[in-house]
Amino acid sequence: MTYDDDDGEWVKKQKKVRVEDRRYAEQTAEDSKIAHILDYDNTPQTSEDLDDFEFAIYALLRKWRHKRCAELDLEPYKIFQNKTICIIIRMRRNNDSWARKQFKVDQSNPLELSQADIKDIATDLLECWGIGPIKIQYPDGFGFEILHEMEDPEIVEHFQVSRLLAGGSADDDIEDADQTGDSNSSSIDQELSTTKEETSTIKEETYTIKEETSSIKEEVSTIKEEISPKKEKSTIKQESEESKEPIVEDKPAIEKKNKRKVQDKKSGDRSLDMETEENEKKK
Repeated sequence: MTYDDDDGEWVKKQKKVRVEDRRYAEQTAEDSKIAHILDYDNTPQTSEDLDDFEFAIYALLRKWRHKRCAELDLEPYKIFQNKTICIIIRMRRNNDSWARKQFKVDQSNPLELSQADIKDIATDLLECWGIGPIKIQYPDGFGFEILHEMEDPEIVEHFQVSRLLAGGSADDDIEDADQTGDSNSSSIDQELSTTKEETSTIKEETYTIKEETSSIKEEVSTIKEEISPKKEKSTIKQESEESKEPIVEDKPAIEKKNKRKVQDKKSGDRSLDMETEENEKKK
C-alpha cells in the first residue's frame, strides 16, 4: 500500500510544520533526512519523490481536489492525477515564478489576468505531464484553479522552506546576511559622510551668497543717497524755468477781455456826456 492509494495513510505522513526561523527549518530537515538525498532536477513520479515540505503541499492540494470532486461529482483523476500534482509542485518549487502571476487570494473574486499573462501561464502548464488544452482554459480550467490554490500562505511557506533546505545551512545564510549587513552599513556610512560634506558646502555657499547680497544692498543704498540730491536740484531748476515762462492765454479769452474794456469805456463816455448835459441845463 502506498500513500497515493489510501488517503488515510498518506495523510499520516503530513507533518505540521510551522517555521519561525531558518535554523528550526534546517533542524527539521536533518531529522527527516529527505531534503538532502533528493535530486530536485528530476521529475517526480509519485509522492515518494517529494521532500517533507513538498509532500505537505501535496496533501493540501489533494484535499482541494477531493473537495472539487464532491462539488462536481467527478473522479479525482479527471481533475488531476497524482503524478501531475507532484510535477506541478516540483516545477513551482524549483522556480518561484513558474506559471505564476499576481493571483487574488480572495476566493470570492474571479482571477483577473491579462491576455499575455494567460498565454504565459498556459504555456508553463502544458509542460506538465497530464495537462491538456481543456485544463488550461481561462478562468474555469483546473490548471488555473490549482495555481490559485497554491497562493495559499501555508503552501507558499512550505515552498520557501523546501527551497531553503536544499540551498545551504542556516549558519551560512546567517553569516552571509551578517556580511551583507556590514557591507550595507559601511556603504550607508560613506553615503552619510558624503551627504554631510555636501551639506556643509551648501551652508558655506549660502553664507557667501548672504554676504554678497548684503554688500549689494549697501551699494544700492549708497547709490540712492547720491541720486536723491540730484533729483532735488533738477526739481528746483524745473520749477524756476516754469516760473519764467510767460502765461499765454488762449485767443477767445483775450477777445472777451477786450470786449469788456470797450464796453467799460463806452459806459464811461456816456456817464460823462450826461454830466455835461446836466451842467449846461443848470447854467
